[in-house]
Amino acid sequence: MMKCKKIISLILCAAMVMSFAACKEETASKKETASKPSDSSEVTPSGDSLDDPQLKVDSEASSEQPSVIPTDSDSDSDSTDSNSGGGTESPDTQTENTVKYKLKLSNDARVYLSNSKTTFLRQENAFKLYSKKDLDTSSGLIVEFDGNDTAQEIEGFGGAMTDTSAVVLSGLPEETRNMLMTKLFDNNKGIGLSMIRGCIGASDFTPAYYTYDDMPEGEEDWDLEHFDISHDQKQIIPLMKQAMSINNNIKVMLSPWTPPLWMKTTYNWLGSSGAMLRLDCYDVYAKYLVKTVQAYESSGIPIYAMTIQNEPQGRVGWPGCIWDGDQMADFISLYLRPEMDTNNIKSKLWIWDHNYADYIFPLTILAQCKDDIDGIAWHWYDGTPEQMREVSDYYDDIPMYITENGTAVQSFARQLLEMASGCVRALRTGARNYITWNFALNMSGGPTYNNVNNGCSGIIRVNETGEDIQYTAEFYGFAHFSKFIHVGAKVVNSTDTGYDTNYQQCNLITRNPNGSMTAVLVNNEKTEKVFKLVMGDQVMEVPISGRSVITVTWDANA
Repeated sequence: MMKCKKIISLILCAAMVMSFAACKEETASKKETASKPSDSSEVTPSGDSLDDPQLKVDSEASSEQPSVIPTDSDSDSDSTDSNSGGGTESPDTQTENTVKYKLKLSNDARVYLSNSKTTFLRQENAFKLYSKKDLDTSSGLIVEFDGNDTAQEIEGFGGAMTDTSAVVLSGLPEETRNMLMTKLFDNNKGIGLSMIRGCIGASDFTPAYYTYDDMPEGEEDWDLEHFDISHDQKQIIPLMKQAMSINNNIKVMLSPWTPPLWMKTTYNWLGSSGAMLRLDCYDVYAKYLVKTVQAYESSGIPIYAMTIQNEPQGRVGWPGCIWDGDQMADFISLYLRPEMDTNNIKSKLWIWDHNYADYIFPLTILAQCKDDIDGIAWHWYDGTPEQMREVSDYYDDIPMYITENGTAVQSFARQLLEMASGCVRALRTGARNYITWNFALNMSGGPTYNNVNNGCSGIIRVNETGEDIQYTAEFYGFAHFSKFIHVGAKVVNSTDTGYDTNYQQCNLITRNPNGSMTAVLVNNEKTEKVFKLVMGDQVMEVPISGRSVITVTWDANA
């Protein structure tokens, strides 16, 4: 059976590759781009504080900067828009809302700006509203949209509760930890993140390597008698529960970095070893993954989705396991999906969990077991978000998710723009969410086993005492989306202002379930640009300074 599938898969992939040959691919790795030196001309942001003390920003500059996230008095939050807590059905599985809103632009719109000089500062007199008949189409960036012309629903924004993040947060004084969890997950008092990625066993950001069924070399545990998630119950699960108590929209998804070593072709943690899952362990590994979901749910954490392997093509110097598409297709259709069905596991099953550039891998799986798949997970380190279309053009009914992106430590503005542009482009291309990497790191970017440090920024950095806190560009970048784009919002189809400019200027328009709307505008160039938002017979003209991100939010109900 496996040989036949491989032959079929090779034929299909060959045909697909030929059809893709005319397409231009971007080959530069984002990891390499992110590691370039920052612009020396950029300065640390500063601005008027709304409610928080002076806090350091994760930037090359050393001056102080306030946290300026709006409180509930400024926020466009509406808890009635939100779905119920983690593990609920995806919004698009519910009854489609066919109501046509009579929508409008508004003089009461609120505008928030972030760049190298300020963070999330509310702008006064930041736009002008006028009739479409007065629109000058010879200048500016014209963004036309109909608030009722929508695409996919947004399921949330979030980060990863790695071992490292859990160690950092759990080690803080209780008052500081509670404050930071509020900043991360509360929509009124923070940025309202609503998705958590958990690691099944150790990842690269962990103080020690482990799985849930470790055995000495030469010993095996076919009945999983030694299966145990007590490691996660000490810090990771309590923090997930705390997040769920703050935000009832939290969805938790899980990804493994490696199976237990006794299940691998080589008794070795590292992806660089080339170790794979043993063929005779397909069945027991399927049971291992199902048992993980059951254990988490018994601990009070519903699992919304899981992947089979983080970065299955990653030959890396930390825990990993190598898969090819045919192997994963066989594992899913013959072992994992049947095991999930037998045990009534309702968690979504997402495949791939790796880079945009390598879209042949998910195509190979979908060609063999599409009906067993609930979504495709993507990472941003190589390729471009637009390459997701190489899959969606063939399988337009398969949801797309971003399960990992991680900007490197660099200048504040460069990191902010990188994160915001990546999120805009992913959501415009069909993604239903956006998850970055670590929620929290210490000031050295750890702690990690053997001091592994990939230069990741984290959303927050904090020292052991909690006296030194850095809200990074990822934190503020997420705020431009997660604070105003609610769970269940829909992406509104709009003019692509990035396609002809190599995405130097790009935009995202969304509509919340209550009819309120949000526009996120990004200008990567040094000179000011003007966005002209055109809806119906109205125009909202919004200037945006160079190397800046702006969020515009307004009540669009007529």
